[in-house]
Amino acid sequence: MEGRLETEQTAEDRKRIAELNEQIRQADRDSGSLEEKLKKIEEELTKFRKERSAVLHKIEASEELQKQLDVIDRLIKSLNQFIERYKKEKIELVQQQATELVQRILHKNHLVDQIRIEMQEYDPKSDSKHTLIHITVLGSGQGARDFGDLSMGERQIVVTALLHALIHESYFNFPVFIDSPLQKLDVLHKQGILEHFYVGLHTQTVLLPLLESELHEPEFELIRQHIDRCYLIAHENEASRFMPVGAAELFDRHRQLQARTTA
Repeated sequence: MEGRLETEQTAEDRKRIAELNEQIRQADRDSGSLEEKLKKIEEELTKFRKERSAVLHKIEASEELQKQLDVIDRLIKSLNQFIERYKKEKIELVQQQATELVQRILHKNHLVDQIRIEMQEYDPKSDSKHTLIHITVLGSGQGARDFGDLSMGERQIVVTALLHALIHESYFNFPVFIDSPLQKLDVLHKQGILEHFYVGLHTQTVLLPLLESELHEPEFELIRQHIDRCYLIAHENEASRFMPVGAAELFDRHRQLQARTTA
């Protein structure tokens, strides 16, 4: 009886040992699976850390870039303000010089007290902006007059004065070509233009007047000592050419060419 009980107990113990062994093996299998999961989790964590580092770097770079852009914006704003001040100062100088020249040329000085120039930005529904220049002549006798209200001769004098002022306020050294420079002016104003404007206008000034109808010999004598060289346009055999002539013989040679043409 006692031996049978021991046998039953031993069988139960062995069964229990077998169950425990199976649990141990299952635990080992689960442990391996957990290690694989833990490895994957660690890999994902490493990946996330790298992505976070890259994003942080971009944010820092973006913040630094934004700081640089802010500096550039401030510089652009300062430059635009400087340009506006510079333009305003230049406009005032051009106004002043043009007004003084017009007053020297016009024999009716009360007609012009000031030439006013206004710059206006105009965008005709396009990507590029245009600048409109509005010219007003202020006179004590007649008040303000738009440029379009002036006579043709007065317009030419004002434009001539503005050109003179612009040239002298420019830092560029370029030749100046003026076609029909005296066409709309009377004799007195021609003399004023020749004496006060064309003489000393620039280092190289080229006038293209019509002799005998626009520029006459007495007017030419006012500037002859300042002339470096003269040319006539000769028309021969259905062709034209520039013919150099001396200043002293300019009008005589012109008359000879005219006589030959009409003969």
